[in-house]
Amino acid sequence: MIKYTLWSPDTCGCQIEYSWDDSIDAKDRTHTCVSIRKKCEKHTHLNDKHEHFQQILKENQEKNKGV
Repeated sequence: MIKYTLWSPDTCGCQIEYSWDDSIDAKDRTHTCVSIRKKCEKHTHLNDKHEHFQQILKENQEKNKGV
């Protein structure tokens, strides 16, 4: 079943809605950007929703790793 999540990362003020399929094992699952609900000032230059999602995901993962 396709699920939707509204994500507000703790690295900026953006809000992103993404979809994912809960019938797929978590290690094989992909998240697909559905929409950018809110852009923070730092990310206003990102016009493609998929690029925006990937950039924020990267920043959040780097923060989580302590990079």
